Amino acid sequence: MKKISVCGTDLRKFVTVYSENDGESVEFAAREFARYAGEACGADIPCYTAKDVPSDASCRVYIGPGVNGGVYAAKGEEDYMYSIYSGCVRITGGVPRGTLYGVYAFLEDKLGWRFFTPDCEVLLNKNGEIDLAPERESWTPPFEWRDVCSPVYWGDDIAAKRRINSGYSRRLREDTKRGGCFEYPGRFVHTMESLLGIPQHQQPCFSDPANLKKCIEAVRELLRANPDARVISVSQNDSEEGEVTYCTCKKCAKIDQKEGSHAGSMLRFINAVADAIKDEFPKVKIMTLAYLHSLPCPQITRPADNVIIEFSPMTMNFAYTADDPHNEEFAREFKKWAEVTKNIYVWDYVANFSFSVPIFPNFGILRDNVRFYYEHNVRGFFFEGDTHFNYGEATDLVELRSYLLSKLMCEPQMTAMEFERCRDEFLENYYGDGGVFIGRYVDAVTELARVPDHFVGCFQNPMTLFDPGMFVSRLPDMEQWWNLAQHSAETEEQKEHVARSRLSYTFQKLLFAFDLLYNLEQTRNDIVTENRLFYEGLKKYGIRPRGMQSELPEVTDFNKNAAAGIYW
Repeated sequence: MKKISVCGTDLRKFVTVYSENDGESVEFAAREFARYAGEACGADIPCYTAKDVPSDASCRVYIGPGVNGGVYAAKGEEDYMYSIYSGCVRITGGVPRGTLYGVYAFLEDKLGWRFFTPDCEVLLNKNGEIDLAPERESWTPPFEWRDVCSPVYWGDDIAAKRRINSGYSRRLREDTKRGGCFEYPGRFVHTMESLLGIPQHQQPCFSDPANLKKCIEAVRELLRANPDARVISVSQNDSEEGEVTYCTCKKCAKIDQKEGSHAGSMLRFINAVADAIKDEFPKVKIMTLAYLHSLPCPQITRPADNVIIEFSPMTMNFAYTADDPHNEEFAREFKKWAEVTKNIYVWDYVANFSFSVPIFPNFGILRDNVRFYYEHNVRGFFFEGDTHFNYGEATDLVELRSYLLSKLMCEPQMTAMEFERCRDEFLENYYGDGGVFIGRYVDAVTELARVPDHFVGCFQNPMTLFDPGMFVSRLPDMEQWWNLAQHSAETEEQKEHVARSRLSYTFQKLLFAFDLLYNLEQTRNDIVTENRLFYEGLKKYGIRPRGMQSELPEVTDFNKNAAAGIYW
């Protein structure tokens, strides 16, 4: 246990105090503080309401705005402030989530707790000493909407700890003790199907007055049924790159030609919906996509004040940052949108949706991309990962990626050194002492993905994910790193984490080098054995190699490349 004191007073002498008038989320925050702080210092820290706290309890941790004459005026529902002074700690915030976020931040910043994944919560430096000096710290969310759409953070508990406030694929809307969520009623995206009955891979005519009237009524109905709504999606249906699904009638074509973008007719439609509902729902904004054919910013029409543009660069090169010359077109269009609206979100892509086993080598761009978008006034983030599996069924180091993205959404201006420290802490604790070697592997594949004229997309053929010859040339190093990581893992959880993540490397190794190693007599038996163990590992962890597109096919002959077999 840690020896923890507050301005020289042992934390074990403190009690936690909250006001029953502050609501369920503040009570839950107080109990979370008592639970984790007590575990850290090896004591049972009592938790009282303000009216029940014993008069002789002189050392107190006040939780929430309604105790001890709080004066903190939160700017929003997620702001928090914590302060430390002799004999007292105070953690308070906005309603309903600010105080809870403040508690988790205090536990991390001051006591050394780390909430990495559902099965990896760690107290750093367990046997150390801490004397908390007088301090005051506050936080205002840099982004109003935050989601790492990954099964790693689908659970309400870990999502709240990571300050994810989206209710998508979660029960946060009903989870009042964790403060609910950023309300987003109706279908999440591609809503012309639900609002107008238009099948996906088709788009409505945005010049048709009947469609406009029907859409307005459907939006009103949803908002009346969800009075706490903040944002509602009125966005184009999904389509494939290059697929002509937009309306080509004379009216729409004329508008789009004049606007220089197929977003022209759509944005006029969205603005009309926004104008129709603004008086009845003054706090609600309409979210629409800038996506594929609607990505270019119109030359004339500007988004209304209650319209959010969600910029979605699905076809960019994810080996390079958003503002790199390799992504010049996307950066140019994004900056145009950012110049014409103060309401801009980003729907980013952080997985290979065609084939989920190999690593998606985008780790080198995460920090720079979030900073770039933040500096251009983005107000919300949705990081879309592969959602067609459960936690523990992925191999592409999605856990590390999810954690880093959640940190960046809270601290978009963190330095490279701070980012590396976050990464190293995760690797060391999730994988064990050998996590440093997995970090070297991540650096190596990041470098291999950045060769000149190489493209990494979010629907990537794994045969083209890396240059085969260059990847094979690094096999000795990568093999050694994974062996060291596996040998260094101590707990059963760490061993499982390493074994599952290693499958991403083994897949690429087999894909590029199986035939080479099979044709050499001295390595044939070893590669056949590795081939079999790879496939058995996929079955053990329930891996779906093509994500949304297929289940694991049956493989019985391990004299043939299992990686190629499950891909082809």
